[in-house]
Amino acid sequence: MSVIAVGAIDTIDIRCTKCKNISPDEHRILGVLASWQCTGVGDEADILFEKILTPAGVRHSREPACDLAQSFKFAGVLIRPRREVTTRPDSYASMSESIHYPPKKNPIKR
Repeated sequence: MSVIAVGAIDTIDIRCTKCKNISPDEHRILGVLASWQCTGVGDEADILFEKILTPAGVRHSREPACDLAQSFKFAGVLIRPRREVTTRPDSYASMSESIHYPPKKNPIKR
């Protein structure tokens, strides 16, 4: 997160853990991790990070993003690939209304 905070082109929208929707920036970061998990190559991850980071930020983010993605993968936490998000900060409000996930199922069966 330090690399993202320092290398950001613009304000990065990271929401609280209790928000029901994720921001476009969070969506991109998860897309980067999914790309590293699926391919092991950072080409697609770089394309996603180029939307929010400076060129130096993209270069410095490769190793930590790859390490984090692989750590999640080895722990059994797989992140699904995502479609590209094209929304920028001026339309975050409308974007947050359009990213929805199915309701969680109750894991306890009675």
